[in-house]
Amino acid sequence: MIIRNREDTGKINDDVLNSVLREHSFDIERFDKLDRLYRGEHTILKRELANAAPNNRVVCNYAKYISDMAVGYLLGKPISYRGENEEDITEMKRRFSAANMANTDAEIAKDMSIFGKAEELIYMSDDEVPIAKSINIDPRNAFVVYDDTVENRKIFGVYFYPKCDLEGRIKEYVINVYTKERHYKYLCNNIFDRKKILAEENRIYFCDVPMIEYLNNEEEQGDFEQVISLIDAYNILQSDRINDVERFVQAILFLKGFCIEEGDGKRLKEERILQAPGDNTDAKWLANSLDQNSLESVRKSIERDIHKFSFVPAMTDENFSGNASGVAMKYKLLGFEQMTGIKERYMEKGIRERLKIITNMINWSNNLKYEDIEIIFTHNLPVNKEEMADILYKLSSVTDEKAIKESALTLISH
Repeated sequence: MIIRNREDTGKINDDVLNSVLREHSFDIERFDKLDRLYRGEHTILKRELANAAPNNRVVCNYAKYISDMAVGYLLGKPISYRGENEEDITEMKRRFSAANMANTDAEIAKDMSIFGKAEELIYMSDDEVPIAKSINIDPRNAFVVYDDTVENRKIFGVYFYPKCDLEGRIKEYVINVYTKERHYKYLCNNIFDRKKILAEENRIYFCDVPMIEYLNNEEEQGDFEQVISLIDAYNILQSDRINDVERFVQAILFLKGFCIEEGDGKRLKEERILQAPGDNTDAKWLANSLDQNSLESVRKSIERDIHKFSFVPAMTDENFSGNASGVAMKYKLLGFEQMTGIKERYMEKGIRERLKIITNMINWSNNLKYEDIEIIFTHNLPVNKEEMADILYKLSSVTDEKAIKESALTLISH
């Protein structure tokens, strides 16, 4: 979120806070929809059909599949760090392990995939020896405000949530505002109250706004957001196929020219028999013809489009056979790799901000520079061990053991 006049925001006042909260509220409905889709609450579940027709509501949750595959590929293996000063890097890794940063990274990547953005808050723990920790915050309850310069510098971050009583009723809202130097805690009955009570004000020592925003892409769109209409169409098609089968099972037996007994209405309703008087006699089933081949063709077409436009491949497809070479596999994953590369760059930018904030604290005791730390993503793909062993065997005749080990590490990481 960008705020226009940076000079007016040196001190956070009620007008500025109300303005950014109101602007953020416009995105909450969209976030709620994306969250419902990921959890399987799709539009098909609300469909109603008239005349007591079969109304199966099948959810094929491609939204969850797309997000889980994208996150698993990007962060199925935790992020690793490398630098020249091995002692400082080891200390940083120890602190990150104590703060459970790998789990936080996975939660951040998941929110990026679902909502198109994620929010992280860095804080000092209340342990006997405090350490810098971070948590992933629901983007519906948090955002970062930037100035309108070309660099879009962070001005402050906002994190709000309701406080409820034992019966689940909202008592009040807590609004936390973080600047580079201060933390303000406001209380109000409604987040849009014009006047808010400043309950606390504390100094913080991160030398930066301790909130970080991670974007999924430039448009801030989730991984399945572009294919929601295709997912809805797929759910409708699959539901209607089952409806057609149910209608076929419930076909009506049409008797012409003779009656078994009186009471056509009762027999039609309970036994699916329709009788008609006449001179000619006949008996046949009244049923819709099911053209399964045409339906299957449409289903496959929609399925292909979902994978095509989300860039997430169908890993169970026959094209991903176990005997495919590494090069062939990379071509099949080209779109997926490109999408993941974009996510990776934006996530690396956020992690670089995290390193900057945390090393501001660490540097009180050493000289670790966040610019010198290399952030390494390892994509989570199955490794063709047979092909790798063959490559290393061929290398053994032209290079030394150290070079082979380095080559093995390179092959594994790519």
